[in-house]
Amino acid sequence: MTVPKVDFYLLSDTEPRARLRTACRLAEKAYDQGLRVTLRTGGAAETDRSGGRDHRGAPGGSPLFNYPYARTRAALAQLAQTAAWDPCHGLKMRYSNPVTGGYPMATIAAFVQLLPRGFQTARYRSTDATIFVAVEGRGKTRIGADFVVEWGPRDIFVVPSWKPVLHEASDEAVLFSFSDRPVQEALHLFREDRHRG
Repeated sequence: MTVPKVDFYLLSDTEPRARLRTACRLAEKAYDQGLRVTLRTGGAAETDRSGGRDHRGAPGGSPLFNYPYARTRAALAQLAQTAAWDPCHGLKMRYSNPVTGGYPMATIAAFVQLLPRGFQTARYRSTDATIFVAVEGRGKTRIGADFVVEWGPRDIFVVPSWKPVLHEASDEAVLFSFSDRPVQEALHLFREDRHRG
C-alpha cells in the first residue's frame, strides 16, 4: 500500500494557536485512519501549546488511552501467521505507551492473547494478580489445583497472585488481561514460573 505524503499545508490563519489546532486535527484524522503519525515541532514550548488540550496524558500514563480492538485483532491475526506460539500464553501482546514504550499506565499492565482452537497452555504462575476478560471464543481456565472457570465472551475471572493457571480454548479465543505488574517490577518483586514439561 502506498501512503500519500503531504509536504505542507497553506493555512489562512497566521495565529500560532490556530495553526497548532489545525495540525492536531490533521494528526488525529490520520491516526484514526490507521496511519503512523510523527509530528515535528519547533521545540518543547511549541509542543506544549495544544489549544487547551493536553495530549501528553497524566504523568506516568499513556497519552493514548484508546486502543481500538479492530487494530489489536488485526495485529494478532498477523502475528498468528509469523510468530512462534508461546506454550504458556499462546500469542500474547503487551499494550504499551506510544511515547515511552512502557506500560499504558504507571501501575497497570494490559495484555491481549490469542489461543487457537484446541490449544492448551502449559502451567504458568506469577506474582501479579491478573484479571482476565474473555473477548472472543470459549474455553476454560484451571486456577490452582482444583478450581475451573468456563468462560465465553464478556466473562471476567481473576487469577490470584502465584496461583498456577492453565487456559484451554474450545474455540479460537482472545483474552484481555490486566494486572499490577508495573508496580511489582518497579519494586523488584515480580516473579514468574513457567512449567517446562
